Amino acid sequence: MPRVLVNQSDESRRAQRIDVDMAAVLRETGTTKYNIRLLDLSVTGFRFKSAYELHPGKRVWLNLPKLEGRLASVMWRTGYTYGCAYDQPLHPAVFDHIVRTYG
Repeated sequence: MPRVLVNQSDESRRAQRIDVDMAAVLRETGTTKYNIRLLDLSVTGFRFKSAYELHPGKRVWLNLPKLEGRLASVMWRTGYTYGCAYDQPLHPAVFDHIVRTYG
């Protein structure tokens, strides 16, 4: 399946992504929560796999263990792999903590 992009190319990435393997919870605004598997993470976004179908442009909340939810937008998808960008970047100390714990 071809990658579907919304206003972002691979070259426009603003931060390095770090591989992680962790469970998280995602929720579209106004819907129920469902489990996802985070594949990588940066201060500006994340990539994940899920059997749940989302479309580029959708607004979602990412809930990581012991952290408050982060609002993000789905930027692209390839099959059931998705890339999202946070509305507000993660604080570098929070990012470092997540990477140390789950990276």
